[in-house]
Amino acid sequence: MDIPSVKRATQTTRDDTLLPLTSAQSAAWFAQRMNPHTPDCIARYVDIHTAHGDDAINAEALSIEALRAAITQASLECALSTVRITERNGWPYQQLDSQHLHIHQVDLREEPDPVAAAHDWMCLHRSTPVDTNREALFSTALLIVADNRTLWYFRAHRVIADPAGVVVYQRRTAAIYSALVAERSIPTFRGLTIAHTVEHDRRYSSTDRFGSDHAFWAEQLSGVRAPISFAGKTAPASVATIRSTATLSPSTLEAVNAVAQYAGATVGSAVTAAFIAYFTRITGSTDPTITFPVTARTTMALRHSPGVLANLVPLRPSITESSTVADTLRQTRRCVADAVRHQQYRVDDIVRELGVIGPQATHFGPTVNVTFGDPTLSFGSTTAVINALTDGLVYDLTVNIHFDAHDALIIEFEANPALYGEAEVASHHQRFMTFLHAFATVDPDTTLNRVPGVRPQFQVIQ
Repeated sequence: MDIPSVKRATQTTRDDTLLPLTSAQSAAWFAQRMNPHTPDCIARYVDIHTAHGDDAINAEALSIEALRAAITQASLECALSTVRITERNGWPYQQLDSQHLHIHQVDLREEPDPVAAAHDWMCLHRSTPVDTNREALFSTALLIVADNRTLWYFRAHRVIADPAGVVVYQRRTAAIYSALVAERSIPTFRGLTIAHTVEHDRRYSSTDRFGSDHAFWAEQLSGVRAPISFAGKTAPASVATIRSTATLSPSTLEAVNAVAQYAGATVGSAVTAAFIAYFTRITGSTDPTITFPVTARTTMALRHSPGVLANLVPLRPSITESSTVADTLRQTRRCVADAVRHQQYRVDDIVRELGVIGPQATHFGPTVNVTFGDPTLSFGSTTAVINALTDGLVYDLTVNIHFDAHDALIIEFEANPALYGEAEVASHHQRFMTFLHAFATVDPDTTLNRVPGVRPQFQVIQ
């Protein structure tokens, strides 16, 4: 198969042209400069397995040549392989460069356990520090673990990519690959350029929406207290984490769906409400606040574009242990809707106006990260599965909520090891799974302090 040469028509500019960073990029850059030995990166691997049981003999073989071409072109179009950061008078700018993308290819088939070896390789790579001013901010590799199985890995620094932009990149790579192997013309990339994304970010501060967002967050967070956590203390953010993962049982998922429908909420909002209720029960908080990641992409064009715009906003539902399940669901649904409506207002501006300082200044308590995108990609006739290794640094505790390739709901607790031990994370996770089932099945008029599933021996020092 003749793979066409990669076109360099997108995301290009003169080498001497400097672009400002978006607000989210600037925050990532300054944070990395303050903590240079802890890389703040997004890492993924896509499991491309062409064997499917008895039909494996007829499965379409993966074309490494086409995959390399697709990765190269998508990386260029999404400005992952071309952006570098440079300083002028101590201030960072981004510059589009025509640097060559090196795609590592590692054959692990001779290892005793090739998949374990691949995970060790990826873990080491994603944890390696990055000098944002001198080193490549994006890297990728093809890890061959079997004749019919390849793990496509990549790592992008948060100064050049956010989770929403990474989704655009993954899907663009798969679309280019599928077109190449089918010998079709490659569909036109319709994402905005980095220059357009920067301009969109710059214009926001002069719009009426900026003023209304400012007023909303000032009112929403009036009188807010310092964030609390299960740990009762703080620590620097960590790239290494402790994880505890479980699949929601079909009966619990059915109950969550039912209670979400009752409250006019989404499944993600219902699970978020249950976690806030659990957090309230464990800590005894009368003013629970959690951190909620948002894409800060408010137009269809932005949602189909790369770039760095993602934000963190607080959710502060007005609930206590005497609130009912129904109240908690409604309050959380309202908070999520308001957060999305006002998602562009930067977390840095919020904490500055609140006067919050310290290592946890950009967080408002535990993080609940709801990502309900399709976890699969189509490479020709092969369905590949996306696996998230990290979305960046973990400050305290993050609850990751997503569906797997079989439509099962996954709930994962990911914790900072400087704050939690493995047994503690596993215990919290198991308790929450039990509490979630009870939360979704009790009478909605039940108060939170009467929802079973939380034993009283837990105590958090505030």
